[in-house]
Amino acid sequence: MIEYALDTNVLSELMKARPNNSLETVLAQKRLACAIPAPVIDELQYGVSRMPAGVRRDLYQDWLEALMSDFPIIPLDGLCAQWHGRERARLAALGRRPPLQDGLIASVAVVNELILVTHNTKDFTYFSGIKLDDWYGPQSGV
Repeated sequence: MIEYALDTNVLSELMKARPNNSLETVLAQKRLACAIPAPVIDELQYGVSRMPAGVRRDLYQDWLEALMSDFPIIPLDGLCAQWHGRERARLAALGRRPPLQDGLIASVAVVNELILVTHNTKDFTYFSGIKLDDWYGPQSGV
C-alpha cells in the first residue's frame, strides 16, 4: 500500500556521490510504500532537459527513466487540480504565493492521502491538510 509521496529534493539527493545516510536507510525500509507525484517527474525532466547534451545528461536521463520504472507515478488528476485551485485562492487571500510546482506536488499528496517526504518542509507547511516527513535526520521516518 502506498503511504508516501517522494518530493523532488529527496530523489535528487539519491543522485549525489554521497547521499544522506538516514534518507537512504529509511527509503530502503519503506521503498514499497513510496510513489512519485507526476509533478515531481516534470521537475526532474525539466532539470535534465536543460543540461547540455553529453554523457552527464544521458546519465541523468537514464536515471530518471529507471526511477519511473522503480516507483509508481501518481497522476495529477481533476481532483488534484480542484484542490490546488482552491488552495491557491485561500493562500492568495492571505498574501501568500507559493511556487506552482510545490502546490501541484502538495495537491497530489493531499488528495491521495499520502505523507509527503521532503527535506524542504518549510515550503509545504502552509498547505491545508498536508502531512510531511523529513527522512534526513535521526528521528526521520518515525
